[in-house]
Amino acid sequence: GAEDLASGAFSVVRYARTIIKDKTQSQWPEYAVKVINTKTIQEHGYESSVNREICVLKMLGHPGIARMVSAFRWRDGAYLVLEYAA
Repeated sequence: GAEDLASGAFSVVRYARTIIKDKTQSQWPEYAVKVINTKTIQEHGYESSVNREICVLKMLGHPGIARMVSAFRWRDGAYLVLEYAA
């Protein structure tokens, strides 16, 4: 199941991996996925803040900041897929 890494007022961050059939599980890439509930975004007028966060993360490249791999909307949330830093 989904393993929560952190949670805040607007989102939860979950641990995720990409399953690669010809590799062992220890070789699967790891990610931190920030999930922001669509209802929460709308209730708090957080839409522009989410879009701004996505734009900023797309531009950033710094060793101390997790790189954004992907961002998408699916079902009832916005998903920001970030590098996982253990």
